[in-house]
Amino acid sequence: MYIPTNLADELKRYLKQQANKGDLEAQTLLAQIEQAASSPSVVAQQAMNIPASDGIELGC
Repeated sequence: MYIPTNLADELKRYLKQQANKGDLEAQTLLAQIEQAASSPSVVAQQAMNIPASDGIELGC
């Protein structure tokens, strides 16, 4: 998924502000974003291992 750089930077800045205020969810999201940025191949591999939801079929 492509996210414009300026939007990603704004989101990180907001999450850092919230994390500094003690928001645990913001801290978690920020850590996940930083992990994804540092190792995109690991994230892609994890995404491929997510099971499909029941009732959703992908067809050709």
